[in-house]
Amino acid sequence: MESTVILNGIIAGVIRSLADGGIAMIVKVACVKKDIDILERRLLSIMALIGDAEGHRILAQSEAADHRLKKLREIAYEAETIIDLFRIEVGTSRPQVSCTSFFSPESSIGAGGLIDE
Repeated sequence: MESTVILNGIIAGVIRSLADGGIAMIVKVACVKKDIDILERRLLSIMALIGDAEGHRILAQSEAADHRLKKLREIAYEAETIIDLFRIEVGTSRPQVSCTSFFSPESSIGAGGLIDE
């Protein structure tokens, strides 16, 4: 139960980062608003699932539930890392009109990456 509270805090922080005014404007310029919106919806869904599972005491009853919680935590940390990397990239270079200027071809964002999984 304590770990679900921590996880919800992490996810809420990521969502606050997505809503940050500065990053919101950069997201529009970077042509990744759709991907950020998808990420935000997925994080909200994760929070809802955790709340539901907590209400039904599913998380405390099985190894499978512990595994799912671990995976949700990993996703939340990955999302937080992506947002941090985005901020670093944008902070060191001026926003470009091109959608691909912020991320390398090897990036996990976009087609086939984290957001599309």
